[in-house]
Amino acid sequence: MLLLAVFCSCDKQKNINWAVTLQPQDKNPYGAYLCYHTLDKYFPGTHIETLPKQFKYDNIDDKMMNSDDSSSLLILTGIQFYITESELNKLIAFAKKGNEVMIFSNVIDSKIENRFGFENFPVASVLNPISAINPGKVNDSILQLNTPDSSLYGYNGRTIQGYFSFQNHIDSNKPSSNLKYDKLSDNTYSDTEKYVSDTIGIVNSKKTNNLFQQADIPIVAPNLIRYKVGEGHISFHAAPLVLSNYFLLQGNNIMYMDGIWQSIPNNINRIYWNSYEKRYLEYHSILYMLQFPAIRWAFWLAVLGLLFYVIFEGKRRQRIVPIINPVENSSVSFVETIGRLYYNKGNQHNLADKMVLHFLEWVRNTYNLNTNELNEQFILQLGKRSGQPENMVHNLMEMIHEVRLGSVIIDDAYLYQLYNNIQQFYKNHK
Repeated sequence: MLLLAVFCSCDKQKNINWAVTLQPQDKNPYGAYLCYHTLDKYFPGTHIETLPKQFKYDNIDDKMMNSDDSSSLLILTGIQFYITESELNKLIAFAKKGNEVMIFSNVIDSKIENRFGFENFPVASVLNPISAINPGKVNDSILQLNTPDSSLYGYNGRTIQGYFSFQNHIDSNKPSSNLKYDKLSDNTYSDTEKYVSDTIGIVNSKKTNNLFQQADIPIVAPNLIRYKVGEGHISFHAAPLVLSNYFLLQGNNIMYMDGIWQSIPNNINRIYWNSYEKRYLEYHSILYMLQFPAIRWAFWLAVLGLLFYVIFEGKRRQRIVPIINPVENSSVSFVETIGRLYYNKGNQHNLADKMVLHFLEWVRNTYNLNTNELNEQFILQLGKRSGQPENMVHNLMEMIHEVRLGSVIIDDAYLYQLYNNIQQFYKNHK
């Protein structure tokens, strides 16, 4: 049973992804692996770089521009191509510098159509897989390049019948065997810009008029056009599936791609590939909104107003903090007041007692000395600890003895002398 299971799994065909991606790394039928990895054969020695899918063409910088003797090639591949006005102006500026732009898309933005003066006729069934309704047979031998050999190309696959018509110039619905040789000129979008176009490829196909009428209308119309823009060109191809692996591996279709790349100037030294696949404009995005002048002015005025508000009104606001004066030492004021009271009453003896008591209390707290006996030993210890001269300490202790014993008459002069001696001790102590 195990061997049978292995045999059945090996015999089972691998599922093929028929989705249209046109990604350069995709080897599925509708990937662009073969086209991308053969670019170095057509443009040897060129630098090839893949741009991100969501690349904004506003970001094209001077590094991507051409130098004095070379050009850059920008290849844009996908099914539906929409672009902002600023991005379109950037692509035009890129081409004016002498560079090449190749846009492969089944649906072209109306901004581009109006600017270059053509109308795009996409094929709705380009994404429909091969089925009984869409067998793909209508794609056999319908593509042709503007070359003398008049070779026809096609494949059995999804529809590739997209084409262009030119406003006020050529009726593309009328078959013309000479269309591939016609030189189209003076397709004017504005009075300031004129782009000269040239038909590089055409499509020879049939288009059913409607669902109820089975008669087919023959179409011989351009599907690859190139516009001269400044020193460079911008090209449009209405059948992006010609880049797919499935197309290039059938018949001689590789010769069709040869003709396209050989029609580009040979001074290319850089190639940028952007597989946008389906490039939509997000109508809710700021980039889409900024396309409208009124909204753009309103947006930038709002940003400017917000900036001014942040600069001038963004600082923190609060009430003015009142200045609070530091708390005064009321005990000193109290002592001074009491001293003036005793002095004014003429009771100098009582005031002298208070001064002595305060001084002895300070000595006890500062030097941890016992002040019960003020003898010679006390005087010696106080002099050592305070760093005061011994005679100064001795004189102060004698005055304190006289005050405590009451053996002297304390008048203003004596009180003044006692006060000065105590203050001198305070200032010079260690």
